[in-house]
Amino acid sequence: DKWRSRRKILTPTFHFNVLEEFVDSFVEHTDRLVETLKSEAKSGEIVKDLLSMFSKITLNTIC
Repeated sequence: DKWRSRRKILTPTFHFNVLEEFVDSFVEHTDRLVETLKSEAKSGEIVKDLLSMFSKITLNTIC
C-alpha cells in the first residue's frame, strides 16, 4: 500500500548515520532562530507565525 511504499523510500533518510551529518547544520540554524526570537522579544514584537519560522528553519537545515 501507499504508506508502506513511502515508508520504505523515506526510512533510510532518517538513519542515525545520515542524521548525524546534519548536526552542525541543526545547531547553526537553531542558534539563528533563537537569536531572532530573542531579538523580537526584546523589541516587544509579537511572533505570530511560528509555523512559517519553523518551516523555513527546517528547509534551510536540510537543503
